[in-house]
Amino acid sequence: DDGKGVSIFQGSVDVTQGSIRFMADKVVVTRTEGKSDHIRATGNPVTFEQKQEGEKEPVRGRSRTVEYDTDSEIIHMIGDSVLFQGKDSFKSDRITYDRTKSLVRAGASAKGKQRVRISIESQKTLENKK
Repeated sequence: DDGKGVSIFQGSVDVTQGSIRFMADKVVVTRTEGKSDHIRATGNPVTFEQKQEGEKEPVRGRSRTVEYDTDSEIIHMIGDSVLFQGKDSFKSDRITYDRTKSLVRAGASAKGKQRVRISIESQKTLENKK
């Protein structure tokens, strides 16, 4: 619906926005003034990955719902959320990921209710791999 600035895509949806890629069952894109400003993806699960400059592995995530504000570059993951940064992982009911700052918030700081489960590869493990 161009008049309302809303586009709905269903099926096996694959969206690329710059260095980030979303795969979902349904994607709703809301545009204001001709540019994409809000992407809401739902699925079982929604997955995404972002290739970061200077990093070997992309940031990857999965969740039941992903909302992405293109103006703020913030990804909101809602429901059974998992985010992977290299070998580190974060699990909670809600995770917020700021793409520009590589900043992760999970649990209560992301307006969630569940405990955050974190797995971090130790510096010693990293040094032994060199």
